[in-house]
Amino acid sequence: MEKQSRYSAIEHFRQGSLPFLVTTDLAARGLDIPDISHIISLDLPEESSAYVHRAGRTGRAGKSGISIVIADRIELERASRTAVKFGFVFRTKRLDHGHVIEPTVEAFFEQVEKMDNAGSHRSHS
Repeated sequence: MEKQSRYSAIEHFRQGSLPFLVTTDLAARGLDIPDISHIISLDLPEESSAYVHRAGRTGRAGKSGISIVIADRIELERASRTAVKFGFVFRTKRLDHGHVIEPTVEAFFEQVEKMDNAGSHRSHS
């Protein structure tokens, strides 16, 4: 995107006339937009501080926010450790045949482990 187009999109988002903004970590740095309610992350950074910075785009000035992570098992484990380290509430959900299932974090990771093991057995056959 050209620089002017980026500025225009950010301004529309800031004013509320654009309902969501998709950006890279690099482009998001330095953005200070109040009242962001949700951050959806794909490809979590390895550094927990970078993830906290990204998630911190929500919940400013004493407000709460939601950080949603779409990730593989390794990234989920990293996000879970970061949540524990910084005192975030970490909830797991999965979609199963059109129904949202919210298992405990432990049960969720057990299921992920089973899926990983099943996948690795198939790929080696």
